[in-house]
Amino acid sequence: MKSIEKLEPIIADLKHKANKLDQANTNKPSHKYFAERRLFSPDLFSTFSDKYLAYVIETEKKCFTIKAMLKHGSRHVANDVLGEVERQIAALTTALGANDEIHHEAQIKLDARKQFFAKKAAKNLMQNSHQLYQTLSEYHEFERRLKAMIDESMLNSKGDKSLNEEVLALHQRLGRCRKAISQVERQIELFEKTNS
Repeated sequence: MKSIEKLEPIIADLKHKANKLDQANTNKPSHKYFAERRLFSPDLFSTFSDKYLAYVIETEKKCFTIKAMLKHGSRHVANDVLGEVERQIAALTTALGANDEIHHEAQIKLDARKQFFAKKAAKNLMQNSHQLYQTLSEYHEFERRLKAMIDESMLNSKGDKSLNEEVLALHQRLGRCRKAISQVERQIELFEKTNS
């Protein structure tokens, strides 16, 4: 069967191209999209790899199998395997030729994914920032109301012991409120420092 001998230089060429592309692809960020994935259908190749060379080696082994079958007179089975090899070579040739387009598409998908997560992170940061400022605004309103209550109680106290106790309690609440304001202001300061 002379056709198997004609395939040997084709497979050698595919092997060389596959090896070069595998090395080049390793340095491409877009190749992460293919990492740990099968490049070809399991109906066509039993190999599971993200490297072309592994598939070329499978095809090369099938060629050795065909030679062994021919030596033992299994011409009919060898023809079936030869058909598989021809389909594999066609698939490899197409894939190797389309490598740049395949990786370009993968890069577009990766860029879109990064952009999505960057927008999501920015949105979360803005929400966190708004929440901190909202909390600070609420605490300042509490502080204002407590001061007004203290002023009102001071005017009405005129030496009344129960009112003096009420003023003392309001001062304590005002102290806790101001402490909370200081904590939120520190959080805002840290937040702005880490995100600037």
